[in-house]
Amino acid sequence: MGVQDLNNRFQYKRDSEQYGLQERWAILRNPEGPLVGDCEDYALTALWMLKGKDDAALHQSLKTGEAKIWFCYTPNGEAHAVLEFNGKLIDNIQKEWVSLSDLKAKGYEMSRPFTYKEVVLRLNAGNVGVMPGQLKENSNKKVFGLVGIAVAVGVIIWLVS
Repeated sequence: MGVQDLNNRFQYKRDSEQYGLQERWAILRNPEGPLVGDCEDYALTALWMLKGKDDAALHQSLKTGEAKIWFCYTPNGEAHAVLEFNGKLIDNIQKEWVSLSDLKAKGYEMSRPFTYKEVVLRLNAGNVGVMPGQLKENSNKKVFGLVGIAVAVGVIIWLVS
């Protein structure tokens, strides 16, 4: 399972430092140069790379349970996210595939995997620059409307410049 490119280019930066938000989930899509993000970004980007940089395949993997994003605590008690794929786990701290028992032996406290709906909600919130709690699970029309507005504004800025 190759995520070597991600490991080589990943630079950890808290969302509060990078975006001024407490939390923002994103897939790091920079084709060259550094991939800057936090633990959720690492987990999502690792899965995206494993699935051939295919968004639909990433979503299918999460829907079917082939992949999971776990909420857990690091050995020093910080909230953290870890990717599980085909029974193995990886995160931006270990940067290698390990078993669940290996992580627990290193002091990780596994809480629960995020549901597919939770992951989608957080990704959509990140795409429009709001906190996940600002969106409700049943507000898909609102989310897609905000994404459309954000894209339209981006196109207008690009045309004017």
